[in-house]
Amino acid sequence: MATYRAFIAGIQYPNADGSSRERIARACEEGHFAYLLREYDNPHDPNAIAVLNPFFLQLGYIDAATAKEIAPLFDRGVPIRCQIDQVCQQSELTAPPVRMYLSIVTPQESECVFVAGTSFSPEGSNKREETARNCCVGERMLLLREPENPHDSNAIAVHTRAGWKVGYIEREHAEWITPIIDRNEEVSAIVEWLDGVSSAPRIHLAIHTEEDADDWERFVIQD
Repeated sequence: MATYRAFIAGIQYPNADGSSRERIARACEEGHFAYLLREYDNPHDPNAIAVLNPFFLQLGYIDAATAKEIAPLFDRGVPIRCQIDQVCQQSELTAPPVRMYLSIVTPQESECVFVAGTSFSPEGSNKREETARNCCVGERMLLLREPENPHDSNAIAVHTRAGWKVGYIEREHAEWITPIIDRNEEVSAIVEWLDGVSSAPRIHLAIHTEEDADDWERFVIQD
């Protein structure tokens, strides 16, 4: 699992219905759950994520830096849990008078895994550059072991679900992913982000293992 600590921005401003976010925040307690709501049409931040209390009253927004990391996961439908971690009841002379921090937990690690070799296409094979360029953020990819690969015994090829190879998991990550695959445990890969248009695209994957899923299930059941 990956855990983020975020603070709620904009508590000092009133809600659209005139209700006071500060008053709503003062009634919150540490350990209470909070709800997150994406605002895709927010004119100030395309990654905007509103924070609501257990009664669906808005407290503010996830700070911009954290929202930038979480929004792509949110948009892919990755389950996200959020709870109030800390409430600082500050003096009325300070601004804002209430400062709140959140613990945000997802079942996927935030570290991206780079796909190597997208610019190399062996003779007689599909053109990897073209295939990689047609990939989309959020797309699921297939990871296939190549134990007889002459260059790397830990080689893990990355294919689209249609079967086209785009490259390989880079060596340093293949070393820890290979034993998991060889134990026949589930490993899924999702395109986290893409970089490059005119040249060979750089594909970065979010890797999710069966162990991550088990940890997430235990975390949910404990509540």
